[in-house]
Amino acid sequence: MNLKGKLTHKLDVVTGQGNNGEWKKQTIVITTNEQYPKDVAVILWKDNVTKAESFNIGDTLDCEIDVSSREYNGKWYTDLRAWKISKVEVSEDANEDDKPLPF
Repeated sequence: MNLKGKLTHKLDVVTGQGNNGEWKKQTIVITTNEQYPKDVAVILWKDNVTKAESFNIGDTLDCEIDVSSREYNGKWYTDLRAWKISKVEVSEDANEDDKPLPF
């Protein structure tokens, strides 16, 4: 699934220790550019956390995401995990605000 939009928030990096060694993740929030914009929280893991250090608030990002849900104690939790993320370079003559971005 593809998600494009402007980076609006970068939450703190969270680290921990698991059976396979140290892990790190970061949640970012992307606002889609549609008629009715949506704020979407996306989780980054491993190398994508390092890649996100170069992104600034306001940058337009293109994310390939996987959606997964899991049950814990009778409640369901859904994650949007980015497996590929990149900054979209916008040319000066293109008016990005006039084009809807797909979700």
